[in-house]
Amino acid sequence: MDAQLKEIIETIQSEGVQSAEKKASAIVSSAEEKAAQIIKDAEKRAQDIVRAAQGEAERMERTGKENLKQAGRDLILNVETRLKRLFARVIDQTTREAYSAEVVQKAIVAMVGSQSTSADLSVQIGAGAASEVENALRAKLGEALKAGLVITPVEGMDAGFRVSHKDGNAYLDFTAAGLAEVLGAFLNPRLAELLRESAAE
Repeated sequence: MDAQLKEIIETIQSEGVQSAEKKASAIVSSAEEKAAQIIKDAEKRAQDIVRAAQGEAERMERTGKENLKQAGRDLILNVETRLKRLFARVIDQTTREAYSAEVVQKAIVAMVGSQSTSADLSVQIGAGAASEVENALRAKLGEALKAGLVITPVEGMDAGFRVSHKDGNAYLDFTAAGLAEVLGAFLNPRLAELLRESAAE
């Protein structure tokens, strides 16, 4: 009986050890699977984070480049606007300075002399320079004045003069403001073109 009992005890021990080994093996296998899954998930998450960071870096780089380009365009437009204003002031000032009383007298005499008849003409001059210019014109355009040429001083007119038909249908504007406007309209597009060309280089 001792032998049987010993055999039963050995069988129980053997089965217990085998059962424990199976359980331990299952636990180890499960732990290894879980560890592998955790590692796989962590690697995927790390790849996602790297991909997102690269995408954000590329987006920020694109945005930075676009912002830099826009700032460059804004700067060029700002400089162009300021240069146009400066150009307009220089043209206006230079034109006013060029219109001395002598220049205005000579220009009016030449303009009236080039017309087939001066009877239909009216010359408008700035009220500030009227007395000086008008006296000289009366001496030089005596015949035209007798024929009907009218010289009229105009308040608020800057340097220069305007020649028109008495009926008001047409006029030629030789005022400083008029001439500055014509010059500005011609020169500003050329200035803008030069700025665009230099910006493209």
